[in-house]
Amino acid sequence: MGNFQFKILLIFVLSLALPIRGQDTLVDIGGYNLHFIIVKGDGIPILFEAGGGNDASVWNGILDKIHEVTGTTLITYCRLP
Repeated sequence: MGNFQFKILLIFVLSLALPIRGQDTLVDIGGYNLHFIIVKGDGIPILFEAGGGNDASVWNGILDKIHEVTGTTLITYCRLP
């Protein structure tokens, strides 16, 4: 792999690992824990639900971009054991 390709791959991987600008909240609902990430905005909130065995982190790579475009509140959550 060339030096340029390695740098591009490294930037891509690191961008997925960067934390989003959101409020990290854990809520106990009747013995079940829900982990929420809330990116505050205006207007009608958009709720992102992970599926297929994924947790809420599956949305981290796109939340900032969606927030930039819509300006609305974004909420992700996942169920914790």
